[in-house]
Order: sequence, then structure tokens, then C-alpha cells
Amino acid sequence: MTAYQQVATKLFLYILLVPITMSNSWSSTGSNQDTASYLDSKADNADKCIDDSKPAVSSCSSAEDSLCTDDGPVASSSNAVVLYRPTALHAFRQETKKYSFVKTELVIKQKWEDIGVAAVVWDAAVVLAEYLEKNSEEFSLRGKRVVELGAGTGLVSMVVALLGAKVIATDRKLALQFLQENIQDNFPCVKDENGLCEQDDKRISVKELDWGQNHKQFHPIFDYIVGADIVYIEETFEHLLETMLHLTSSSRKSRILLSCRIRYERDERFLKMMRSHFVVKEIHHDDKRDIKIYVGDRER
Repeated sequence: MTAYQQVATKLFLYILLVPITMSNSWSSTGSNQDTASYLDSKADNADKCIDDSKPAVSSCSSAEDSLCTDDGPVASSSNAVVLYRPTALHAFRQETKKYSFVKTELVIKQKWEDIGVAAVVWDAAVVLAEYLEKNSEEFSLRGKRVVELGAGTGLVSMVVALLGAKVIATDRKLALQFLQENIQDNFPCVKDENGLCEQDDKRISVKELDWGQNHKQFHPIFDYIVGADIVYIEETFEHLLETMLHLTSSSRKSRILLSCRIRYERDERFLKMMRSHFVVKEIHHDDKRDIKIYVGDRER
């Protein structure tokens, strides 16, 4: 791993995999400094697991539920830090994951070790895809124009396309080639005599979108703006909201569909920011995976 990837991995583990909760079940007299040292050691251990060439062994069904450690739940400080169940991030290290949507098998490649969080399938993406398929009459996507923010592996964009929409899957430059490969593997387009995809047949296109930076290059013509687990880094919130506002600026009917796991108070703060400009409603809660789906309609 490069030094940058190691730092990104530690940040990822702090933000997504180590919830700090009050707990009476786990108590300790350790200091806050002890807690920080412990978390650093676990992040370092996760780096070793990721770099380890040996097969990962895990009894956990989801990599989001656990840290890479052989220890059980551990608490430290007066605010108990409860670590998730043991794992070696096995689900993230799987090279491919298979799904069936709209009578179609999708094979999604993952590259956690090379790209990180943009190259794994998150529960929020699966839940959103399932919800859209199950509620295809209510959210009629056939013929609609859709843009996905932070598309990552492209699963949501693919399912939306299978449901009949014309989709632009977007992400930052680092993730684009991988995103494009996943989509091409699952959506081989009809090619012309020059070997190029015929545009009329291309249901999904891939474009770079860096929130708050180049969002104005996208004409606000979309019926739906969708995103799965894109709310977790507070520093991006203003840029994400700015991008949403631009993409919904031309049509009163533009809607936002946001699927996410609310992990911390800061995630709730983003929803509060959204409510200053959108009418935001929770329309689904997957209890098992603790994923919520929100719909946002622009206030005019």
C-alpha cells in the first residue's frame, strides 16, 4: 500500500467502522489517549490484513459490520468504544460479487486494495437497488434521465438502466476507469463498424463529477439524482449540497433519492442542510442492514 492509501484506509476505518457509543455492557477506566492508541493499532492491523496475501477468513456476513481483528468487542474510556465483530474485511476483498436484478445477473468487480471505498459494493447501494426494483411502479424510471453521484462500482446505475432509464454514472477521476470497466462488463453495447458503441444503444455513460468543482458542466435536466452511502465525510457536505441544488435547478419535478446508513450526528446535519432547500422524507428503512432511503423534492 502507498502512504496515501494507508492514511485513507485509517480515515475510512475511523469514519465508517468504529462507532463510538455509550454502553453499559462494556466499561473501562482507560483514558482517551488509550482509546486513540487502540484505534490506531486496529487501523494498522487492518492495513496488514489488506496487504496480507493469505486468504481472508471471516465468520461475518458483511464487511461493514466489523474491523480486521481477532479480538472481540472492546471498550475503552468512559464513552465505551465498541468494535464490531471480528473479520479480515473478507467481503471487501472478494474480487467479484454477483447480484440478480430485473431478471439479469450482474457481476460486480471489487478493487478494495487498489482503489479503496469507491471500489466495493456497499449495503446502501444494494438496498436502494432492491427498493427501486420492488417499487418500480411508484418510481417509474422508464424513459427517465438519471444521474448517480459517487457511483463507485456502478451497481445502482446498472439497476436503474435495467429499469428503463438513461443514466449518467459519475464519480471522481480516480474511480472512473474501474467504474467504466464494471459497466462495460455488464452492459456490452452494440458496436458500429469502427468498434465504437452506438450512442442510441448506450443506456449508461460514465463521466467525472467532482462535487462543487465541475458540477456546472452538467445541464440540470435530470428527473432523478441518486446516491448510495455518499454522506459520511463532513468536509464534502457543502459541495455535495451545492451539486444537488444545481442538478435540480431547472425542473420542479427533479427528485433526489438518497440511500445511507446514518452513523453519526454529522450525517444528520447533512439531512438538516438538505431540508433548508428540499422537502426531505424517509421512505424506507431496512432494519436488518440499518439503511434508510430518503426522497428529496426541491422547494420552489
